[in-house]
Amino acid sequence: MPTRNIALFVLEWYKMKHDTTCGVTLFVTIDMSRLQEIIDDLGKRKRSVACNGKTGLLAYLEELGFTWSDGKTDGHKVFVHAQLTKLTGGSFKTFSLDCGHKPNREMKFQYVVLTIRTLKKYQSELTEIMSN
Repeated sequence: MPTRNIALFVLEWYKMKHDTTCGVTLFVTIDMSRLQEIIDDLGKRKRSVACNGKTGLLAYLEELGFTWSDGKTDGHKVFVHAQLTKLTGGSFKTFSLDCGHKPNREMKFQYVVLTIRTLKKYQSELTEIMSN
């Protein structure tokens, strides 16, 4: 991926200039890049994102460490992230999406927007969690 190639180039340049290694910085850069890739992808495809599938909301949120359970009504999913809740001092609790309308086809636009907003709001915390 281009972002990762840039990160590797910057790391190699830094090592040459400062005669040191900084592998930790590399991992943070890659993790932050992946989270940004997901946010960017969802932003580009707001009206064509499905709940299921390899680039669906469920797969992306699971990749970022969210777990889900079925909500009270058919198709609703409630997402939690124990580490994020702990890191934010309880500020993040849950958010829910309705995957029942068309789980394998485009979902309602507002659920994609809610997900993007949530990921952006907690981007620095999620990046910290992913780097550990």
